[in-house]
Amino acid sequence: QIDKIVVDLMIRHMNSSKSIYYMSSNVEIIPVYVREYDKFKISHSKLPFQDDYFDKNLKEIKTPIIVICGLMSETSKFDVLYVTSNSLKDMGFTCSVISPKSYSGLLSYYDYPSVISDDMHSMYDRTIMFNHYIKQIEETSQPDVIIIEIPSGIMAYSEKIHNNFGYMSSMLFNAVQ
Repeated sequence: QIDKIVVDLMIRHMNSSKSIYYMSSNVEIIPVYVREYDKFKISHSKLPFQDDYFDKNLKEIKTPIIVICGLMSETSKFDVLYVTSNSLKDMGFTCSVISPKSYSGLLSYYDYPSVISDDMHSMYDRTIMFNHYIKQIEETSQPDVIIIEIPSGIMAYSEKIHNNFGYMSSMLFNAVQ
């Protein structure tokens, strides 16, 4: 039902010459003539994560990495990420940006791979896989700089606000050493 509503809205906007940004990986629900519309843009930027699960070695990341983090959630990290990325682009640098925000695809940023929040893998495995994901982005995009936003806070703030004890920041910093 929801798929039909989405497609109907796209067709209505197509008829009024508006741009359409589609942020889901489920492109199959969209009729071909809508996908071929010149103002139709698929903004879902999840890089197909190809990992050799048996390779447990960290890959060397040669591209400089800027990490955007905060002591807690809701500290305008995405705003800082956006301004930093645009400032570097204005200076002539190419940037690959990784953000956990669902709307980051609208800006052609990369999503976090789903394996990062998958509890079926150990933190050790997720760290290795995140390292491989960043290496894949480095090899695919060949950016001058990689900018990564860390979700949540970087460490426990108090007894009640623990920010998952800095799990994501620990994993990221170990993945990019």
